[in-house]
Amino acid sequence: MQAPQRLAFGSFYLDLRDERLWGGPEVVRLPPKCFAVLRCLVAQAGRLVTKDALLATVWPETVVSEDVLTVAIRQLRRVLGDRVRTPRFIKTVHGRGYRFIAPVSALASSEGSTPMGPPRPVPPPLFRRPPHFVGQDTALAQLAQWWTTARQDTRQVGMIVGAPGIGKTALVVAFLAQAAATEDVWVGHGQCIDHYGAGEAYLPVLEALGRLGRDAEGERLVACLRHYAPSWLVQMPALLPSSAWEALQRTSGEATPTLLAEALTAFATSGRGDMLAEAYRLQGTLLLRQAVPDVAQAEACFQQALAIARRQQAKSWELRVAMSLARLWQHQGKRAEAHALLEGIYTWFTEGFDTADLREAKALLEALV
Repeated sequence: MQAPQRLAFGSFYLDLRDERLWGGPEVVRLPPKCFAVLRCLVAQAGRLVTKDALLATVWPETVVSEDVLTVAIRQLRRVLGDRVRTPRFIKTVHGRGYRFIAPVSALASSEGSTPMGPPRPVPPPLFRRPPHFVGQDTALAQLAQWWTTARQDTRQVGMIVGAPGIGKTALVVAFLAQAAATEDVWVGHGQCIDHYGAGEAYLPVLEALGRLGRDAEGERLVACLRHYAPSWLVQMPALLPSSAWEALQRTSGEATPTLLAEALTAFATSGRGDMLAEAYRLQGTLLLRQAVPDVAQAEACFQQALAIARRQQAKSWELRVAMSLARLWQHQGKRAEAHALLEGIYTWFTEGFDTADLREAKALLEALV
């Protein structure tokens, strides 16, 4: 019995013979590899298809990383109008692969056929690129690559630079809209601006948290901060009724070490640990700056930060932690240990030696010789 050559799901159908995806009366254009991934998933609808199986089928005898599969799945979700959190077609089985969950039916095949029956409605795309957004494909692809790497627990820090009016903000806005349309993301942003007189060092963080607290899912953040980080929440009175904020203000301290300790708890509990290493490093630094320095606890914070940075393969944070711990050991007379620690991470870098952190690390290494 011949296998079916046309498979229907939702408002789409897959023509296996002509290798085309149809959405109603229109052909939905897909790159060959994306089509091959979709074909594998639809052909095994309802069953788990592992990442290894997809890579072996779609990229045979080719050494590639899982990034190519992630990009293909993201593109498929975009054209199908699918979402990560509430999928209708492709469900992620974390750490293993994907499962096509929509009902699939075989359609009768005929030579030279075109879509049969009345046109099916095609869901509008969740992301539509602005018409004036041109000439930014390379930059948008770079942002997408950074995002893919960051989602694999390798922290990414990107700089978007250029002359005023060149489209930096439009690029960021377009990328965030694209990510929000295809991923389960929660984006916060804050601004670093010049101040006259004394400024709040954590103002960008507070601004980002304040924006998140006012969005549609803000209650989740407020509940998390109220439980784990009340000293942060008290800095944002607009997120609470006045009576609740006043009560919280009476019971919460305002010291920066307290804020950091609460932030550590919130980061660890929420699963958003990308700033955990730096938070531990800052806490250790503040413990050394107290009127009576707590050297033992500060070193414990640095060691914890170092372990987290190494586990996350966050080399930039590891460099900062190593410098903080090396300075402490230098003051304790353990110069050889300090030099070995810092040299181990400094020699990993092959570029960026004009950055402030690497210049500082080089100077410290020379002082430890």
